[in-house]
Amino acid sequence: MSDIQALIEDTFEKRDQLGADGIRQRAQAAVDEALGRLESGKARVAEPDGAGGWRVNQWLKKAVLLYFRMGQNHVVDGGPAMAFDKVPLRFGHGTKPSWKPWARAWCPERWCAAARTSATTRS
Repeated sequence: MSDIQALIEDTFEKRDQLGADGIRQRAQAAVDEALGRLESGKARVAEPDGAGGWRVNQWLKKAVLLYFRMGQNHVVDGGPAMAFDKVPLRFGHGTKPSWKPWARAWCPERWCAAARTSATTRS
Protein backbone atom coordinates (compact mmCIF):
# COMPACT_ATOMS: atom_id res chain seq x y z
CA MET A 1 0.00 0.00 0.00
CA SER A 2 1.38 3.39 -1.00
CA ASP A 3 1.61 6.35 1.39
CA ILE A 4 -1.12 8.21 -0.48
CA GLN A 5 -3.39 5.17 -0.38
CA ALA A 6 -2.79 4.64 3.35
CA LEU A 7 -3.47 8.32 4.12
CA ILE A 8 -6.72 8.30 2.15
CA GLU A 9 -7.86 5.03 3.77
CA ASP A 10 -7.07 6.31 7.28
CA THR A 11 -8.65 9.71 6.68
CA PHE A 12 -11.77 8.10 5.29
CA GLU A 13 -12.14 5.96 8.42
CA LYS A 14 -11.85 9.10 10.58
CA ARG A 15 -13.95 11.39 8.36
CA ASP A 16 -16.77 11.84 10.86
CA GLN A 17 -14.41 12.93 13.64
CA LEU A 18 -12.36 15.18 11.34
CA GLY A 19 -15.12 17.07 9.54
CA ALA A 20 -14.54 18.92 6.28
CA ASP A 21 -11.81 21.23 7.62
CA GLY A 22 -9.91 18.39 9.29
CA ILE A 23 -10.05 16.26 6.17
CA ARG A 24 -8.84 19.23 4.10
CA GLN A 25 -5.91 19.88 6.45
CA ARG A 26 -4.95 16.22 6.66
CA ALA A 27 -5.46 14.89 3.17
CA GLN A 28 -5.98 17.67 0.59
CA ALA A 29 -2.73 16.90 -1.23
CA ALA A 30 -3.40 13.14 -1.23
CA VAL A 31 -6.93 13.59 -2.55
CA ASP A 32 -5.71 16.00 -5.23
CA GLU A 33 -3.04 13.48 -6.27
CA ALA A 34 -5.59 10.66 -6.46
CA LEU A 35 -7.99 12.77 -8.52
CA GLY A 36 -5.12 13.80 -10.78
CA ARG A 37 -4.38 10.13 -11.44
CA LEU A 38 -8.04 9.53 -12.27
CA GLU A 39 -8.24 12.58 -14.53
CA SER A 40 -5.10 11.61 -16.43
CA GLY A 41 -6.20 8.00 -16.86
CA LYS A 42 -3.27 6.62 -14.84
CA ALA A 43 -5.76 5.08 -12.40
CA ARG A 44 -9.37 3.94 -12.47
CA VAL A 45 -11.90 3.54 -9.68
CA ALA A 46 -13.05 0.28 -11.27
CA GLU A 47 -11.21 -1.86 -13.79
CA PRO A 48 -11.67 -5.24 -15.44
CA ASP A 49 -10.40 -8.06 -13.24
CA GLY A 50 -9.39 -10.27 -16.18
CA ALA A 51 -12.02 -12.89 -15.32
CA GLY A 52 -15.02 -11.12 -16.85
CA GLY A 53 -15.82 -9.03 -13.79
CA TRP A 54 -14.71 -5.78 -12.25
CA ARG A 55 -12.40 -4.88 -9.39
CA VAL A 56 -13.04 -1.69 -7.45
CA ASN A 57 -10.05 0.27 -6.18
CA GLN A 58 -11.70 1.21 -2.91
CA TRP A 59 -9.08 3.78 -1.94
CA LEU A 60 -9.75 5.78 -5.13
CA LYS A 61 -13.49 5.60 -4.51
CA LYS A 62 -12.83 6.88 -0.99
CA ALA A 63 -10.69 9.73 -2.39
CA VAL A 64 -13.63 10.85 -4.55
CA LEU A 65 -15.98 10.69 -1.56
CA LEU A 66 -13.51 12.70 0.54
CA TYR A 67 -13.32 15.29 -2.24
CA PHE A 68 -17.07 15.80 -1.99
CA ARG A 69 -16.91 15.92 1.82
CA MET A 70 -14.22 18.64 1.69
CA GLY A 71 -15.84 20.72 -1.03
CA GLN A 72 -18.10 23.70 -0.64
CA ASN A 73 -21.10 24.18 -2.89
CA HIS A 74 -20.89 27.23 -5.11
CA VAL A 75 -22.67 28.71 -8.11
CA VAL A 76 -21.36 27.22 -11.34
CA ASP A 77 -21.77 29.45 -14.38
CA GLY A 78 -22.80 27.25 -17.27
CA GLY A 79 -23.88 30.10 -19.50
CA PRO A 80 -27.62 29.76 -19.91
CA ALA A 81 -27.72 26.93 -17.35
CA MET A 82 -26.62 28.02 -13.88
CA ALA A 83 -26.01 25.31 -11.27
CA PHE A 84 -25.06 24.91 -7.62
CA ASP A 85 -22.35 22.27 -7.28
CA LYS A 86 -19.04 21.28 -5.69
CA VAL A 87 -17.32 20.42 -8.97
CA PRO A 88 -16.22 23.08 -11.46
CA LEU A 89 -17.31 22.66 -15.07
CA ARG A 90 -14.88 20.54 -17.07
CA PHE A 91 -14.83 22.96 -20.00
CA GLY A 92 -15.99 26.09 -18.25
CA HIS A 93 -13.02 28.16 -19.36
CA GLY A 94 -12.06 26.32 -22.51
CA THR A 95 -12.48 27.22 -26.12
CA LYS A 96 -14.11 25.00 -28.70
CA PRO A 97 -10.75 23.81 -30.13
CA SER A 98 -9.51 22.87 -26.63
CA TRP A 99 -12.43 20.51 -25.90
CA LYS A 100 -13.19 19.13 -29.34
CA PRO A 101 -10.49 16.38 -29.35
CA TRP A 102 -11.65 15.23 -25.92
CA ALA A 103 -15.28 15.16 -27.05
CA ARG A 104 -14.35 13.01 -30.04
CA ALA A 105 -12.57 10.55 -27.76
CA TRP A 106 -15.62 9.76 -25.64
CA CYS A 107 -18.46 10.26 -28.12
CA PRO A 108 -19.06 7.12 -30.18
CA GLU A 109 -19.61 8.12 -33.78
CA ARG A 110 -23.18 6.77 -33.97
CA TRP A 111 -24.22 8.90 -30.99
CA CYS A 112 -22.43 12.01 -32.22
CA ALA A 113 -23.90 11.63 -35.70
CA ALA A 114 -27.38 11.34 -34.19
CA ALA A 115 -26.78 14.42 -32.02
CA ARG A 116 -25.54 16.44 -35.01
CA THR A 117 -28.56 15.39 -37.06
CA SER A 118 -30.91 16.27 -34.23
CA ALA A 119 -29.24 19.65 -33.68
CA THR A 120 -29.43 20.44 -37.40
CA THR A 121 -33.15 19.69 -37.58
CA ARG A 122 -33.84 21.91 -34.55
CA SER A 123 -32.00 24.92 -36.01
